[in-house]
Amino acid sequence: MDRFRAGKIITLLLILVLILPIGIPLIMAAMQTQNQLENIKNQAIISTYNLAFNIQPVIPTESETTNLLDITAKADDFRVVKTKVLESGDNLIHGFIYYDGYLWASTRTSPCRILKIDPDTLDYERIILDAGLDDGEDITAAAGYIWVILYTSPSKIIRVDPNTLEWEVAVQFKSDELSYGGSLEYAFGYLWAGGDYGKIARIDLDDVTYQVYDYSAVVGDSQFHALASGGDYLWGSCPLYSWWLGYYADIVVRINPNNPTDYISLYISTPMSDDIAYLGGYLYIGSEESPSYVYKISDSLTYSSAKASDTVCYGIFTHHGYIYGACVGTPGKVIELDSDLNIKATYELPTGFNDANEIAFDTRGNMYVTCWESPAKIVVGVFSQRMIRPVEGKITSPYGWRNNPFTGVQEFHKGIDIDRSADLKPVKTPVNGRVERLGFNDPLAGNWVVIRHESVIKRDGQIKGPIFTKYFHLGEIYVTVGQELNQGDLIGTVGQTGLVTGPHLHFEVWEGDSHVDPCLYVDYPKTGIIVTAHSPVDIILRDPDGLIVSKDSIEIVEIASYLESDLGERIWITDRKIGDYLINVIPHSDASPTDTYTLEVTADNITIVLADGVQVADIPDQPYIIRSTETGIIPITPSPPPQWNPIPLILLSLYPTGIPLYYFALISIVSIAIIAGIALYLKKFRGFSAVPR
Repeated sequence: MDRFRAGKIITLLLILVLILPIGIPLIMAAMQTQNQLENIKNQAIISTYNLAFNIQPVIPTESETTNLLDITAKADDFRVVKTKVLESGDNLIHGFIYYDGYLWASTRTSPCRILKIDPDTLDYERIILDAGLDDGEDITAAAGYIWVILYTSPSKIIRVDPNTLEWEVAVQFKSDELSYGGSLEYAFGYLWAGGDYGKIARIDLDDVTYQVYDYSAVVGDSQFHALASGGDYLWGSCPLYSWWLGYYADIVVRINPNNPTDYISLYISTPMSDDIAYLGGYLYIGSEESPSYVYKISDSLTYSSAKASDTVCYGIFTHHGYIYGACVGTPGKVIELDSDLNIKATYELPTGFNDANEIAFDTRGNMYVTCWESPAKIVVGVFSQRMIRPVEGKITSPYGWRNNPFTGVQEFHKGIDIDRSADLKPVKTPVNGRVERLGFNDPLAGNWVVIRHESVIKRDGQIKGPIFTKYFHLGEIYVTVGQELNQGDLIGTVGQTGLVTGPHLHFEVWEGDSHVDPCLYVDYPKTGIIVTAHSPVDIILRDPDGLIVSKDSIEIVEIASYLESDLGERIWITDRKIGDYLINVIPHSDASPTDTYTLEVTADNITIVLADGVQVADIPDQPYIIRSTETGIIPITPSPPPQWNPIPLILLSLYPTGIPLYYFALISIVSIAIIAGIALYLKKFRGFSAVPR
C-alpha cells in the first residue's frame, strides 16, 4: 500500500474517531429535542383551545340559518327574523305602537290608514278613513281604544275599537283651538295632544271634553312634534323653523300636568326628532340633523349630549333600561345606548330597508322597526339573550345515559336534575319567552311547564331559536298558558310531584324536536367529575377521601353513580374534590389481549383522554391518576426526573424555523466531516506522496 492511499485511510479513520462520539449523540439529542418542540406546539394548541372554550363564537351552519335573514356584524345578540313590505298605498308610517298583542300603525297618507298588524306573521287588517281625514301623525292606546291624531287644520282625533275596528272622529277641534296635530301622550289620567302655534290640549276621556293651553310665549307658532311623560311632568318638544334657515333649534317645555299653566322651557340650538322618551329621571331626545346627537335632560333642565350617528335620527325610544335611536340610511339602522349615552350596539337593517323611523317593542322584547318608505316596510328584530339558571343548586343527575333510580334499567336522561336539598325554591324564567303548555299531577312529570323562547345565545356564542325549555316536578305553578315572561319572572317552585326520589327540578332544553344538554345553554357550576371507559373494561375510582366507586356500588345516592351500558362504563361524581383521583381499569373476563379500550375524564366541560386504543395486554399495573385542583383537572403520568443535557439547549438556540432538528444536526455533522477531512489532508498528510523525492 503506497503512502498516499495509507494517508487517505488514516484520514477517514481519524474523522470517524472524531465525529462518531459526537455525531450520534448529537443526532439523538436533536431528534429528542424535535419531539419536545412538537409536544410544546401541541400543548400550545390545546391550551389555546381550552382558553377559547365558550368564548369564541361558532358560525351556524346553513341549515341553522335557514330562517335567519340577517345577523348584524356589530351586534351578535340581535338578528332579523322577519321582514314585510306593505301593500301599495300603505305608505309612510308615522305612528307605531304595540298594544294588546298587536302592532298598530297610522300612515301619513290622504286619507289616513290605520293598520292592525299581527306581530308573528306581519299580516294585517286595514282601516281607510274618509276623504279629508288625512295624515295620521301619531298614535297611542288609552282607555281600551286606539287613538290617532291627524295633521289637519283644524286637527281631529280618531278613536278605534281594537276588536271590531269600528272608528269615529272622537275629537273635532275648532280652527282657533288646535291645528296640525303632531303628537299624543296618555298620562296623568288624560290624553294630551300637541299641535301647531304652541298649543297642547288636555282631553278627559270619560266624556271626551278638552281644554287647550297656549305656550306660544316660549315656542312661537311652532308645532309640538313630540310629547312624553316622566317623573311628575309632561314634556313637549318644539323644533323652531324659519323659511331661510329651515329647522334650526328646539324648545323643550316641562309642564306641570296638574296645573298646565305652570311650566318652564329650555332652548337647545339644534332641531329635535319626532319621538322623545323618558327613562330613569331623564328625558332623552335625538337631534334631527346629520350628524345626530342624543340629549339627556334632567328634571331641572340641565343636560348633556353625545354623538349617536352620522345620519339623521328620526326618533328616540326606550326599552328595558336602554335608549334606541331610529336612524336614516341605506339601509336604515338602530343605535342602542345606555342611560349614560354610551353606544352599546348598532343594528343595521337588511339591504333594501332604508330610513328607520319608528320603533316598537312587544312583551317578549322583540323589536319592530318601520321604514319611512312608500310602501312602508317593517323589520322584526329578535334580541337574543343568554340563559340564567332557572334555580340555584347543583346538578345531581346529568344529561345522558344513566341507570333509572327506581328500576335500575339504563335510560337516557333528557335533562338535568338540579338540587335535591329542599323544595319550595323559586324557579325563574331563564330567558324571555311565552308559556306554551302546562299540566298538573302527571304520574311521571308531576306539575310541569313548557316555555317557548324565540332566540337564545348558547354558551359557545351560537344563536338558536325557537327553543323550548321544560320544567318537571314543580310544587307550585304561577304562570298560565300564553303568558309572556321576561327573564327572571317566576314560573313556580321546586317540588317533588310525580315520580321522584326527593325534591328537585328536572330541567330540559329542546332545539326544535331534539333534546340537548341544558349545560350548553346554562352556566351551572361543574363541580362534578365524569370517568368514561369504552369496552371491554370496567373501571374502579378512588376519590381523594378514599371513597371507592365501582360496578358493585351501582348507585350512591346524591354522591356518585355507576352506569353500565352498551356504550361503555361511566362513573359520575356529583362533587369534585381537591386532590388525586385513582382510576383502575379491569378487563372483562372474555376480553382478548388484543382488544382495545379508551379512558376519558371530564370536568368543567373539558375532557382529558387518558387512553385511546390501548390494548388490554398493555393495561398498566399502576392506576391512572387525575389531579383535581381549584382551576380544573390535569393528568399525572409517572416519569423519571429530567436530566440536564446541554446539547438540546444548544440546538434550540440554533434551530432554524421550519427544518427538523435532526436534519439540521445531520447537515452539521456532514459539514464538519468534510471540513475536517480537507484540513487533515492539507496539513497532516501533505508529506505523503507516491512520487519519490
